Amino acid sequence: MTPLDWPDFYFARHGETDWNRERRYQGTKDIPLNDTGRMQADASGVLLRELLERDNVDPLSLRWFASPLGRAAETMERMRDAFDMELPPVVLDPRLLEISFGTHEGRLHSESRANRHWRVSMTAGITGPSRARATMTWRCACSISPAN
Repeated sequence: MTPLDWPDFYFARHGETDWNRERRYQGTKDIPLNDTGRMQADASGVLLRELLERDNVDPLSLRWFASPLGRAAETMERMRDAFDMELPPVVLDPRLLEISFGTHEGRLHSESRANRHWRVSMTAGITGPSRARATMTWRCACSISPAN
């Protein structure tokens, strides 16, 4: 399969958590959705349903994947509730986990930015936000391609 004939992918980020609101690094810590995050997940489900209807995509034909972290799995389940039908099961795939921030998980962004060594390690090898996004998207797409 070449990149030109890949199927469409629909990505969604998990809803808000208290740590997101507080600007804390979460990484692999399993912080649950808050009320805002649950509303965001519900709204994302409606949006996804509308996108699939617009594009004439049968949701039963899709493969559904989520990170095994509770906030991602709950976001996925709440999004799927918008479809009012029995959808294929969700695959909770550990390859979709967020990166670990190690000892910085739970720290405020402002605390970590003050640490020069942390800034260097977080930016090593990355030339900008678009590169990081492209790398993440490629990794996810390769992880869940039909060949895997």
